[in-house]
Amino acid sequence: MATATIPRDTLIRLSKLDYDRDIAYVALDQHDGSLGGIARYASDPDHEAAEFGVLVRSDLQGQGLGNALMGQLIRYARADGIKRIDGLIL
Repeated sequence: MATATIPRDTLIRLSKLDYDRDIAYVALDQHDGSLGGIARYASDPDHEAAEFGVLVRSDLQGQGLGNALMGQLIRYARADGIKRIDGLIL
């Protein structure tokens, strides 16, 4: 399997969060540390709603990783007072 790399500027952009409004969870492969998936949301300034995104590496899809990441995101959103999260499913 070929290993893809993420450009440094993209990593910086994805990892710089406004912790008052954004959260991200990352799943790493326990053997080699490679990225398995990521789930994140960005809320509106009033913490009423948030937009979410979930990405799971193609060879790990169908194994429950996206569900686990989304569950963690929902639990955090509830604890943070977010009333609604929205996202487009592709």
